[in-house]
This record gives sequence, C-alpha cells and structure tokens, in this order.
Amino acid sequence: MYFLIFLRYFMFVFYLGIWAVCMMANVKLAKKNHRDVMLWAILSAFFSVITLIANILLPPEGRRRSRAFQRDTPS
Repeated sequence: MYFLIFLRYFMFVFYLGIWAVCMMANVKLAKKNHRDVMLWAILSAFFSVITLIANILLPPEGRRRSRAFQRDTPS
C-alpha cells in the first residue's frame, strides 16, 4: 500500500521534472531562434515534449525560405 503511494508520488515528481526541463529548453530555443518566447512557453505548458520536438525541427525565424527561392535584387 505505502509502496504504491510512494510510486505515484515519485512518478508525479518525475513527470513534473520532465515538464519543467522541456519548458526551459523551449524558452531557450525560442530566444535563440528569434521566436515569440511567450507563445512557445504557453505551448510548452500544454504539449511539452511535442513542442520541444517541433521547436528543435523548425528552422530559425529569419531563415524560413531557401536561398534558391529568393529573388535576386540588383545592387
């Protein structure tokens, strides 16, 4: 009985730790990639691991287009 209570408490603390680490990583990645930090923090609060994966896979904000598709402007 006490073991199950301890196990439930341990799992809660474990998941809360993973949630906090994902939140901090998302905020740092958002700052680094010039994204809206508040938006990524809110998304991370609800979808922590999924948001972290999306944040890692998306390119930085200023580099969304490939150079091959940009127009050449005359100097």
